[in-house]
Amino acid sequence: MDGQGEDLGMRQLLVLMSVLWATSGSAAVSFDFECGRYQYRAADYEWMVVNTLIKGQMNLKDDQYTLKNWEGYYHLVDTDSSVNTPYTWAFASGRGDAISPVAHYRPRKYKDHIKLEIPFSDFGMSFGETDLIFPKLELVKGKENVAAYLVMTAIEDHFGATVPLDCRVGQISGLTSRRSMQPLTTTNDPDDQVKQCVEACQALFQPGPLLKSCVIDCYRR
Repeated sequence: MDGQGEDLGMRQLLVLMSVLWATSGSAAVSFDFECGRYQYRAADYEWMVVNTLIKGQMNLKDDQYTLKNWEGYYHLVDTDSSVNTPYTWAFASGRGDAISPVAHYRPRKYKDHIKLEIPFSDFGMSFGETDLIFPKLELVKGKENVAAYLVMTAIEDHFGATVPLDCRVGQISGLTSRRSMQPLTTTNDPDDQVKQCVEACQALFQPGPLLKSCVIDCYRR
């Protein structure tokens, strides 16, 4: 490696180390989102059509997420060919002020996600458990659209499925750079792109595993 390459590598290493060992707290960050799926048929229940929508505001402070001002519903339609007319098999809706993620959630499949127990119980004619599985690190990748999942368990004691959701993410507020995360970078200079990406990571996460993963991802771009 020549001297110029060594200097660049050293600068990047110093920036990475300063981020990983920083002690300053993270800023409060919030964004609106809307997740939905329509006409979804699970492989084991092809006759059952799932329609669902969940929206609200996600807040992040000190590595802790909170879902606020949320509302949503699910609607299951039985389309069994033995039934003359498709009919509503289950329906439930809900809304609320705030939901905190399930503590100590250790997913095997959905890494870097949070799990929120959604109480669809304000109005409807159904019962069961519904969990929103929402991504963490997707927030710092400059995306307007992300994937999430609604895990439906024992609906009416009979139906269960993991429904993939299409989510739209609104403007992210509270960043130290005072810019939206879309786009994340506005320069063609590789060093500046890394710097801006790292700055966004610092705004979102306190020192710890999430910040480390976020910063490492910046250098992999």
